[in-house]
Amino acid sequence: MSDINLLPEELKPKGYAVNLSKALRKVATVALVIFLAFFAVYVASNFIFSSQERSVSAKEESYKTEILALEKSEQKYVLVKDRLAKSSKIKTLNHADEEVEVVKSLIQKIPQDVSLAGISVDENSALIQISADNSSGITKFFSVLLSSGFSKIDLTAFSYDQIDHYLIEVDIYK
Repeated sequence: MSDINLLPEELKPKGYAVNLSKALRKVATVALVIFLAFFAVYVASNFIFSSQERSVSAKEESYKTEILALEKSEQKYVLVKDRLAKSSKIKTLNHADEEVEVVKSLIQKIPQDVSLAGISVDENSALIQISADNSSGITKFFSVLLSSGFSKIDLTAFSYDQIDHYLIEVDIYK
């Protein structure tokens, strides 16, 4: 059968336009195929990454529960460690009884013009704080200290002010 064309010859598309139309149709088809391929890769990678995200989230939750359990164990460990340190300190304080007795005997010998400001006793030493109105009281206090037979006497603080007068802090060792 022959082609019947009712269009006049001047309206008929030119040969180069027909070739260009065919080439553009081929390019559009190739571009559509490439687009569909990229879209399929995008959908597949999105599915894979979302499943990986769910598994990572599940691992994260399990790690959080493990960490909470370990934190509770750590708290118990620190508590036990603290109790052990305190119990060992109490064991060493048995020697502090001797220091308390020494300090008691020293307090009884303190002169009248010297007042006791504070005492701190540990297992090795005793820290005594006194205040005196004049230097003769300080002299009498030091003579009592020297006659008490301590192995070491450290003068840790010595000050003077208008209110309490002389303030002295002495660390004594048995």
